[in-house]
Amino acid sequence: MYFEELVRTIEHSTRPRGPLFMTKVHEIRRLTAIASCTRWSMAFNIIFAFNLASTPFMANLAEPRPGGVEENCLPTWSSYAEYVDVTTNFFQQLYNNSTMGTNTVSLRDPATNSFRMRMTMALPFEIPADDVFDITIRMPAAPLFGDGIRTLLSTFLTSNQTHRDQTNPWRICQHNCMLTLTYSELCLWIEKTDSTQYTIWVATNIYETIASCWIKFGLRTLLAAYILYQLWTRYYRHCKILLSNLRHVGFSREYYTRYEVVVGDPAYAILSDPVVSLAMVADIFGGSGYVTLGLIHVTQFQDVWLYANGCLYMARYIWFSYLGLRILSSVVKWRRWEATFAPVGPALLAVTAYVYSGPIISVMGMTGHVVVLPNRQKASHLRVS
Repeated sequence: MYFEELVRTIEHSTRPRGPLFMTKVHEIRRLTAIASCTRWSMAFNIIFAFNLASTPFMANLAEPRPGGVEENCLPTWSSYAEYVDVTTNFFQQLYNNSTMGTNTVSLRDPATNSFRMRMTMALPFEIPADDVFDITIRMPAAPLFGDGIRTLLSTFLTSNQTHRDQTNPWRICQHNCMLTLTYSELCLWIEKTDSTQYTIWVATNIYETIASCWIKFGLRTLLAAYILYQLWTRYYRHCKILLSNLRHVGFSREYYTRYEVVVGDPAYAILSDPVVSLAMVADIFGGSGYVTLGLIHVTQFQDVWLYANGCLYMARYIWFSYLGLRILSSVVKWRRWEATFAPVGPALLAVTAYVYSGPIISVMGMTGHVVVLPNRQKASHLRVS
């Protein structure tokens, strides 16, 4: 009887007392950590990404904007003497003491895609032949002077007063060529301001068409989009996965509840990409005529901004080194020579490029250490007109 009463009591206590009987289930959630990127590293990465994506457009430091140039702006000629006359007159109408201020050293005309620079120098008569070179390399655009210009300057500097006056006007032009193709015209003329004071004028015009400007702009836009795509797929997307893993897995929930990720520089993901390096090298070859402006900019110290502009433009040639590193790395891995070579950081190459494109080229172009390479001129003879 005792056990029967006990069973009745248990059944009565466990019998549902409402219209609905449910067992409440308590969910035990797993603890998740807090993971985020530091704000300062994200701010720096915005700058890094913008710098990498805008790399193709660094060429516009010297090149004209699309639709901003005029085609066939130079007059035609039928002989070398006529070529010197009409080309020099064309430049003198654009650049003279009326169109330029007294303190203006250089001037760029985007419509004609031309550039001019002047310098006032004391040039006495009958300068010894041994001193001609030291004076010539201090003139604007001296590394670009061909045989004809150097011959004219040598005759001008070594002449006495009578012979110098007889050769007036002092002017000459040359075709700048690459692979037998003319990419620019360069003219030099001298104006007398005092008995032994002269103003040296140098002007250059680079051939460019409206179509070529738009084509290069379109290709550079595609390259910039490709760089942004590679930054996301090869770098930033993995940061998102890392943050998710830290929140749900982490290292130890008992000791680590918050993670701060410092996002590093993604430059190596782009600098090691062979497509980007090859595209940049092709772009540099496509605008090789603008090396003329870059050399003029870094071989003068009268205009600081112009010098900085030239350093930035000439530094684009670092992409030849990046492409060379990519090719040589493949060869080294293929031949299993890793133990023979030491790694080279892209950052070191970038710093070296800025130093070489600026100060070193300035020393080479403005001192006796310069090696003058004559430009090929499309003329059987040069004559001072």
